[in-house]
Amino acid sequence: MLDFARIEEGRQQYQRARIDTTPWLCAIADDFQTIAPEGKTVVATVPDQLPPLVGDRQALGRAIQNLLDNGLKYSPASDRVWLDADSHGGSVVIRIRDEGVGIPVPEQKRIFERFFRGSEVVDLVKGAGLGLSLVRHAVAAHHGTVEVESVPGRGTTFTLRLPAAEQAARS
Repeated sequence: MLDFARIEEGRQQYQRARIDTTPWLCAIADDFQTIAPEGKTVVATVPDQLPPLVGDRQALGRAIQNLLDNGLKYSPASDRVWLDADSHGGSVVIRIRDEGVGIPVPEQKRIFERFFRGSEVVDLVKGAGLGLSLVRHAVAAHHGTVEVESVPGRGTTFTLRLPAAEQAARS
């Protein structure tokens, strides 16, 4: 809530530094696995030589953890969530995929709005509807994008595209 208040007031500051992407993403997956509910698994596929990023490792890490957490919470019948990464066209591409309840097509355009909660999940999981709004803000503040693909009843994939350090230096 404090992060959201700072964002709303235009006071959110990011501590930008070089991020060695591969070990950073592996650490996020490993750290999240330690707090994941028993029996739930994060399957990470991260290449050894991803280009570095420039950004706030904590803010971006919280965004990825939020997506991993959502993936597990909204996948009651599945025991896994996937984190995959690669690089393409000067960007680092990070995908978080689940096999959960999915998001109805009409709601997919609204899920990044603050306080919005999907009709399929209101009774499934408690929440304020701020998580995806915070994810979008953190990624946008790093000149990146976040996209969603979802099939109700089959799962959801969130794709983050962040400019690699070399590309970020040109912006």
